[in-house]
Amino acid sequence: MSLNCPACEGALLATEPLSYRESCEHCHADLHACKYCKNYDSTAYNECREPQAERVIDKEKNNRCDEYKINSNKTIFKSASEDLLQQAEALFKK
Repeated sequence: MSLNCPACEGALLATEPLSYRESCEHCHADLHACKYCKNYDSTAYNECREPQAERVIDKEKNNRCDEYKINSNKTIFKSASEDLLQQAEALFKK
């Protein structure tokens, strides 16, 4: 299975499971970070859907969470305001 960076969508040479220090070859984003995990949810307690996960303060830096699974579905990282703006633009497009 090929992986793409959730930050820049560049193809990754890495395979799962990612090491704790893995970063993107293109944009140098830390990949083993909460922000790019399938369990990341900004509305959940500790911003994580996994109740067994330890609390992580900086969600954009590499961490040693054992529950980490990369989420290459970039659409979950859109903010609500970006979503609303896109919907408005689509509605008023000629």
